[in-house]
Amino acid sequence: MNRIVWLGCMVMVGVWHAGATAEAEPWPSRPIRLVVPSSAGSGFDGIARSLADRLGQAVGQRVVVDNRPGATGVIGGEIVAKAPADGYTLLFTFTSALVANTFLQRQMPHGVKDFTAISQFGGGGVYLVVAADLPVRDLREFVDYVRQRPDELDYGSWGNGSGGHVVMESIKMQTGIRIRHVPYKSIPPMLVDMQGGRLKVGLSDGSSSLPLIQAGKMRAIAVSGSRRGLATPEVPTMNEQGVRFDADVWYGVFGPAGLPSAVVRRLNRELNAILLGPDMLARFRALNLSEPRAGTPEQFAQTIQADLKTWGDAIKAAGITLD
Repeated sequence: MNRIVWLGCMVMVGVWHAGATAEAEPWPSRPIRLVVPSSAGSGFDGIARSLADRLGQAVGQRVVVDNRPGATGVIGGEIVAKAPADGYTLLFTFTSALVANTFLQRQMPHGVKDFTAISQFGGGGVYLVVAADLPVRDLREFVDYVRQRPDELDYGSWGNGSGGHVVMESIKMQTGIRIRHVPYKSIPPMLVDMQGGRLKVGLSDGSSSLPLIQAGKMRAIAVSGSRRGLATPEVPTMNEQGVRFDADVWYGVFGPAGLPSAVVRRLNRELNAILLGPDMLARFRALNLSEPRAGTPEQFAQTIQADLKTWGDAIKAAGITLD
């Protein structure tokens, strides 16, 4: 046989063999990177690290948390959107970063289509909290109180376009009340102003305001979404009180678009087992999230599509943008 032809055949056999080996390579065969679009030390980061530890044990490989805060989650999301769809780069993110940003940022570099939904990993709602001396006990009394004082009261949220901002603007549109928005850089300084009497109304996540609610220093009168919080079961949802905001604020695990089905199914199965474990339930209770429920990737994708409508309608109607 001609030597050149023989060498060419050997190269082709080698390429075929390498390709077959790579294709048959079990997943995972090396560490997994979990991109988290928040700073280390936050409650969200704590859940991510607990998830990473348990997922690593379940799949037999290290899961390394990579904190990439900034641009309301866009920076972290972009890393995963551009990563190879091989199951070794995953995203642990939240509603506003993926859903709300679609409508808030005109130059959003990626969208839902750039990701594979793997597992909804818990969530909760946005809490409407008031100063302890404000004479309202529920959402109806709050609406009546504010309606009698148009443009006299301010409410705080953790920034323009935040979940708190969107939820209150939805309340305003549904009830006709007039109350001014004061955007803060984060929730803690807003709560400080509420304790100091400089602000009477705020929108908060479930965990930041929980110690103050439990101490009687402020009162939670409603929570958005479909379910009550684990640590505050006495606080009714907005829906129960006649003001609709159906979307929960969720956490979720995603991969790049085109992630192999076998990898998606394996991850979903392992994440559901972690989600329903007693230690994760205790963490969710401490953060005042809703009771966790397992689900399929298809159910999570359906939730995202429904949330795009709920959040999108509210954001567009209120004219909120970040650009």
